[in-house]
Amino acid sequence: MFETAIFTDVRAEEALDGRSGFNFQSASPRFTTAEQHVTVQHMLHQVTSPETASLSDGSRAETFCYRPVDGRLFFSRGHDLGATASGRGGNQITEVAVADSVGDFEPYTPAQVYAARTWNVSKRPSKIAEPWSPPLDIDDNFEADPLLTWVLDDAERRQYLPQLLTAFEEKITGQYPGPLVLVAGDLSSLVRWFATLSLLSNQQAVRSLSFRAFDGNPLRGGADIIGCRPEVGRRLEAGPSICDLDRLTGGPEPQSLAVERTMALLHERTAYEALDVISLARRWDPVVGSRAAFWASELVNGTLPDAAFVGGEDLIVNVVDGLASNGFTDDLETYLDEFGDALARLPEHSDADIVRLARSARFLAGGANQPLAALLLDASVSRVTARPEQIADWSAELLATSSTPWPVAELPASHWGEALGNLVRVAATPDLPALFALAEHLPRESLDHEVWTGAEQRLVEAALTTPRSLESTRALVVGVRIRDRVREAIVRDLDLALRDQDGLLDGHPTFDALRGGGWQPLIDSSAEDSGESASDLRRWHQLTALARMPAKQRRDLLSQESELRPAQWKAALAGTDPREERDLWEAWLQQVGVDPERGFQIHVLAAVERELMGPPSGDLKKWKRLLRSLERRLPRSAADHAGQLIDQIDARRDERDTLGSRVRSWVPGRKGDDGSDSGEGSRPNDGGRRSGRRIR
Repeated sequence: MFETAIFTDVRAEEALDGRSGFNFQSASPRFTTAEQHVTVQHMLHQVTSPETASLSDGSRAETFCYRPVDGRLFFSRGHDLGATASGRGGNQITEVAVADSVGDFEPYTPAQVYAARTWNVSKRPSKIAEPWSPPLDIDDNFEADPLLTWVLDDAERRQYLPQLLTAFEEKITGQYPGPLVLVAGDLSSLVRWFATLSLLSNQQAVRSLSFRAFDGNPLRGGADIIGCRPEVGRRLEAGPSICDLDRLTGGPEPQSLAVERTMALLHERTAYEALDVISLARRWDPVVGSRAAFWASELVNGTLPDAAFVGGEDLIVNVVDGLASNGFTDDLETYLDEFGDALARLPEHSDADIVRLARSARFLAGGANQPLAALLLDASVSRVTARPEQIADWSAELLATSSTPWPVAELPASHWGEALGNLVRVAATPDLPALFALAEHLPRESLDHEVWTGAEQRLVEAALTTPRSLESTRALVVGVRIRDRVREAIVRDLDLALRDQDGLLDGHPTFDALRGGGWQPLIDSSAEDSGESASDLRRWHQLTALARMPAKQRRDLLSQESELRPAQWKAALAGTDPREERDLWEAWLQQVGVDPERGFQIHVLAAVERELMGPPSGDLKKWKRLLRSLERRLPRSAADHAGQLIDQIDARRDERDTLGSRVRSWVPGRKGDDGSDSGEGSRPNDGGRRSGRRIR
């Protein structure tokens, strides 16, 4: 629906608001205050120069304007009226029509609205104007076929058309930021040219341009396209943006492929066929490029020669991807059969872009284009199976949506499950998580159990060697099972080491990795997991956390750790030396105790025995406190063994002291231990030690 209004010089009783002078005389009921404001600002006919006030041929000066504002589309026509009600010159009248949307005047361009037979630029009998109801009735001369015939049947106009199209294209695409000026002596002829250019251009872009023709001050208001008379145009600086439609001069030299193809189609096809191809190609041009747009438009319009399809694999993928990713899904649905046939003709091993095929399928899978989505996705799956190095990019494209990427309405889930299983067989292990993510959108019964179980095992093995790989499966359903199996393997390895390895766990690969933070990805991803393996891993993580602490801090914590078991001494005391961290080892005996397998006891006693086999050393005495603690806590036979070692340590110390005294006595002039200067050393003083078994 078009809302309309009349603006002219009025008496107070004629005006909508009761004010005399230039004002609104009439308006349709839904013509708003905001629309009145736009009309006054941009749409009025104005008598501002002698040239337009009095034309040499005696006709009335008139104007035509078009301007889109905030989603509303404004049109106006106006002309001079001579004197005002007060007798002064400069009166004018303007009729303005405001469309709700382009649907109100489609299939016409804004320029063709000039020729609508509903224009009535005159005062209304009342203050209420009638709105226009679509569809518009257009003068026959401004229909598409007569316009093209008017240009193409004239050799000079036909020759000038490419230059004019280039100027119009540069304005539409923003290559030229200033206004495009069209100079003509007749408004009807000027609008004919504007309408022809619009028909051969991107309709959406044309509707975004403002147009003002034959205004006395053409540069006011900042219109994109300006039409002016020759006498006005002569005052403007010459340049490629000024096109003289009477002399057929001006404008840039044609260079674009779009202009070249447009002229070729106008030569090769009927005007009707050419216009269908050109208008659709111009619509698609901004998102897929001129070459692909014209190729695809000819394809869907049935005018593409078979020879032109050879080598068109990239073009069809380019077009479908560009249209799908830029919201042209209605066009894809309209030409579903044509695009489907073209895609089906792609060679099995063409160089078509696998990722772009997948992206197009993703955009279409959730809508009404399931058949085309299935065709695209099937083509991409078969190609990525042959090129598994592209699986990561391919799957990432399909996963860039929260909905299912599988067009199961067109092809059954079993088809996609089999295709995905074939991909799993050739995929590198790092690519498997993405394939598992895609599989989550398919029912379990559509997936080959053996294939996916094998893939799961590969991920488990990868995690055991590269823990950070667990992050890629953390959010997956299969991730829970993978973590459980990895935890079981780690805990089993650590439990065996605790049972079988002699001495502390230092040097055990799994223990050292857990203590050093190498398994932190598993710890983090297991935070919300439950079950036996999760609990066991947490227990081991606590043990390794204890093993990382300084000895003093560990000793202080032993009294607070109620869950420590004697058998865990190999882990809890790792990284310490019982000779140097005696307090910690004694605290373990006091707070936790000796393990039933006597591993702690065997480890300590064997270490002492090995040291006793070596030369006398001052380090031997560092064992005595720990041995005494063991002696108090071990069974009788083991306690006796510890006591015997203490005695041997004392004896070795006595031997070392005796040897030292003898060495000192051999030094010339040095007194012996008894104060004599005899060369023979005295017998060592046993310090009152009792013979036989010491009392401890």
